[in-house]
Amino acid sequence: MMAQDAMLNFKLLSHHELDGFGNIGEGIAQQKTKDGRYILWMAHENKPKAFTAVDVTDPRKPKLIAQADLPGTNMRSNSCAVVGDLLAVAYQAYTPGQKPVGLEIYDISTPESPNFVDA
Repeated sequence: MMAQDAMLNFKLLSHHELDGFGNIGEGIAQQKTKDGRYILWMAHENKPKAFTAVDVTDPRKPKLIAQADLPGTNMRSNSCAVVGDLLAVAYQAYTPGQKPVGLEIYDISTPESPNFVDA
């Protein structure tokens, strides 16, 4: 089956503008909260945002619930992962040797208020 044939079985349910900050990379992860909601976490390819969280419990009415800025300039965060109530976000620099880069962990037990986990 060709990819375009597979798309015939899809139906667009909704769309969200993400407050004008699109540019989502390959980093997309889903969280099921303790209260049964489904949160879609997305990493951004370009500045100024690092990640966005959208409540997709009702896929016909997605709600933006959190956005975070990048910790520095001239960088991106196109990768993320969720494990339980933790969100890992990878930061990449455009210039070799630039800081900060690497991985940051956030407590997302309250998705509306992601908190950086300081080691």
